[in-house]
Amino acid sequence: MKKILIALLCLTGAGFGHAASKTNPEATNPEREIWRALLFDGIKVGHMLAERNELADRVITRETMRIDTVRAGVPLRLGSVTEYRETKDGQPLGFRQSQLTSDQESVVEGSIVNGVLHIETRVGGLSTRKSMPYPKGALLGEGINQALVRSGMKPGSEVRLISFDPALLEAIEVVTRFGPRKVVELMDKDVSLIEVEQTIRYPGFALNVRASVDDTFDPQRMSIPLLGMQMEIVRCSKACALAKNQSSDTLQQLLIKAPKFDAAALHDDAEYLLRSRDGTQLALPEYGEQQVSRQAGKLWLHVDADSPSPDPLPKAELARYLEANEWLQSNVDELKQRALTLKITDKPLQTMQALTQFVRAHIRDKGLAVGYASALEAYQKQRGDCTEHALLLAALGRAAGIPTRVANGFAFTDYYAGQQRVFVPHAWTQAYVDGRWRSFDAALDGYDAGHIAIAVGNGDPARYYAALAFLGNLEIIAARAPKLKAAAR
Repeated sequence: MKKILIALLCLTGAGFGHAASKTNPEATNPEREIWRALLFDGIKVGHMLAERNELADRVITRETMRIDTVRAGVPLRLGSVTEYRETKDGQPLGFRQSQLTSDQESVVEGSIVNGVLHIETRVGGLSTRKSMPYPKGALLGEGINQALVRSGMKPGSEVRLISFDPALLEAIEVVTRFGPRKVVELMDKDVSLIEVEQTIRYPGFALNVRASVDDTFDPQRMSIPLLGMQMEIVRCSKACALAKNQSSDTLQQLLIKAPKFDAAALHDDAEYLLRSRDGTQLALPEYGEQQVSRQAGKLWLHVDADSPSPDPLPKAELARYLEANEWLQSNVDELKQRALTLKITDKPLQTMQALTQFVRAHIRDKGLAVGYASALEAYQKQRGDCTEHALLLAALGRAAGIPTRVANGFAFTDYYAGQQRVFVPHAWTQAYVDGRWRSFDAALDGYDAGHIAIAVGNGDPARYYAALAFLGNLEIIAARAPKLKAAAR
């Protein structure tokens, strides 16, 4: 669950800028400090601080977020700082985003020069640099704010903009629809504000935000359905924002109650009847082990733990799953040497099995308090939960010359966090072996048909965005397996 909250830290301000006004050209302190309280289902769990500094030739905006929550009784403290550098007329110059989880920090910095984005990423003590074309027309916070204010913000109008996401390093579409002016209750007063709906189209899902903004498009209250809860961000005084947080164990919202079925059948294959709580159409990854079919308007997911179905992929695409990245450091000598000691020549299946056994034993501290550790950090510190197991195994597989990726979704368990027979958020590794994707789970006893994948990727936390549309929104109505009848809840 902490992995999803880490992604959340980067989501909330993607379509909203900061209010613009003039200040002293020689200003060295933030012109404005805007404090907000962060609530999950009415329970205060954190705060946000927005700052704006207008200099002689540029505007610097910064947004800081802190969340204190609990997962299965384990306290979690998470944070992020996002800074944008732009010209006074809203043209992007660069950014810096850091994510803080437990004792770990990851940082991505970008500078835009002549249409080229130069990026430096620091994860797990390692720094990597790369360059890419900056998406034409993509705006950052100040540019978004100015464009929306210039639109006139008339009731019934719609504005489409392109925003650049520093975590994804991609351009995303932001659609803003303006509604009427209404009196809105804040923490300590009632204010006349403009109603706004925003759709932020991330890869694989859309985030829908409702907000009440002032005439400078400064959001005074935002509401986001997320993780099966209602997340609210409300402007208030500094004392209010920094007031003591309340205890909130958000994990319970993410567990999916399992229908009645024989769990022993999960060693073979199983079929699940799925639906979304809000009625939106579900889109799940398909490959040999996991197939989707629609029967009479219903979505059935077939999971075969030992499917022989091939997954033909072009060599160019397979090559991508062999590349090292900031989170899967398969090119680091420590991981390369370990992988080579366990590699069984010309036997990738047996190699992956050996690597899985190694990771399961190597990570000794299987606690829940780790933030989002890279493969190298998991290897060196020997601690982490399912995500650290999945990343380390994927990196070792790539170091051994086997294409790998990280899957995240849900896995069935008889008991977790005080509840019986539930599907819990989970991550595992997939390797391309003998012409198909095959799953390996180093955190649990192994992979079985109790695993439901909702997204696959390269292990970076930003790719968990794709899972957000499902968490708290997915229901398993029935399950069936060989020799079993469909069993409804």
